[in-house]
Amino acid sequence: MPNGARAQVGWMWKGSRAGHTIMAEKKAGKLVFIDPQTQSIKNRDEFVADVKARPRYAFWAFRVDNRELDKEMVKLIMKESKR
Repeated sequence: MPNGARAQVGWMWKGSRAGHTIMAEKKAGKLVFIDPQTQSIKNRDEFVADVKARPRYAFWAFRVDNRELDKEMVKLIMKESKR
């Protein structure tokens, strides 16, 4: 991934039907993992240590910085502000 590229990273928790998704961004040649839900930011080593501490399976990742929003999908998942 080039610098400035962003990706969505997701997984399923081992032994569960639940999963989670975070963002990854390449900054200054290094990957940074950002979890908007918990507001945590981890470098690659911290992310790998976290994966080892809480097993996961079915990982996936895909770039999102080079994609356009699907405006029809946005209408389905967002509500217009009343302000």
